[in-house]
Amino acid sequence: MSNKTNNNILNVILFICVSILTLRVITFIDISATLYYVALSILFFIVISYVLIYGTRVDKNTLLFLIIAFISILLNVIPSKFSPYARYLAFLMMIITFGPLFKSKPLYDFNKRIIYIFIFLFFLIVLLSIPLLGSQVYFAGITEQSMVLAPISAICIIYLVSNKQQFWKNSKIIKKIIYLLLVFASLVIIIATASRSAIIGCLISILFYFLVTSKNLSKLIKSFVVFIIIIGLSYPIWRNQMDGILLKFEIQDNMGGNNSRTAMWNSRITEFKYSPIIGIGFSNVLKESAGYRSEIDSIELGSSWLGLLSQMGVVGFISFFMLFFSIFLNLWKIKTNDSTKYFLLSLLIFFGVHMIFEGYILAAGSILSIFFWLILGFSNNYIFINKKNGNSKNI
Repeated sequence: MSNKTNNNILNVILFICVSILTLRVITFIDISATLYYVALSILFFIVISYVLIYGTRVDKNTLLFLIIAFISILLNVIPSKFSPYARYLAFLMMIITFGPLFKSKPLYDFNKRIIYIFIFLFFLIVLLSIPLLGSQVYFAGITEQSMVLAPISAICIIYLVSNKQQFWKNSKIIKKIIYLLLVFASLVIIIATASRSAIIGCLISILFYFLVTSKNLSKLIKSFVVFIIIIGLSYPIWRNQMDGILLKFEIQDNMGGNNSRTAMWNSRITEFKYSPIIGIGFSNVLKESAGYRSEIDSIELGSSWLGLLSQMGVVGFISFFMLFFSIFLNLWKIKTNDSTKYFLLSLLIFFGVHMIFEGYILAAGSILSIFFWLILGFSNNYIFINKKNGNSKNI
């Protein structure tokens, strides 16, 4: 078979596998855990074949983080109901498949293909959710919960903002109309979900994007004016979708400023105090901790950053922060100023903020966890490729 045929077959396989991973969040599509891990396994073996055939470089920060996660299991007595070793193997498999552990040109191409498939599917989820607006206070659209739909729509907004030149500059009027419709749809959806963490994270990442891409004050002001006009024009559409946000503020007011997330944060802090150095163990929570659902042995951390502290202690937290910050800093150093660089930087800003409020970072079965580690993996390979081409600078 020709290279073109092989390439097309690979694209089909990747699309099917990523669709299985992504569309599992849709309520009317029943994708079993078995099928989910079959799809993940296929992608895993594709990555392993790239590593064996083409060779690779190993990222030391990622390797250190994975070792510390495993040590946190060995040094703690974790109840068998949490299946720490099985969860760790699933997490390791996810990191190898999507994360920043390996660096090479073939893996850069692999990451890039996967990213665009995810983005396409995220837009599909947003658009298919539009007809259901008004059906729920905390709007979840076609997904299982609003806390999934909100970051998906935020990612769509960040993609549209960071790629605006491709849609807008020297484009036909129909392409500009499609762009505006996608912006309006994503904006309405994120507001309807009533997810304050996703909205705040999205706003901060967009502000960051405008600040770093505007070469002068007039361009910055122009960008803000355009953004405000878009929000203003779409106000009649999204103003009726704010009931969920207002209700959340009202409930929090009635609870004296506290909510379920506050309880989870307090539990994570208590767990950190119990074992501050190495944590209480990967995938573990203390008995009676907030966020633990005993009926299904499910753990909701309430914050990825606090979850790292509680489960892996200061050692694990620092190792991850080194990994995250080094990728962000090296990405910043890249001399080229293309849309990919700023898209990745803006996404890292978004996830850095959003993970304060949501605890999916160590969850191999979460689509948000997969996409976050994919962003780290793609960023690391993007840095690797640009360094090879001499496009990195010292600051």
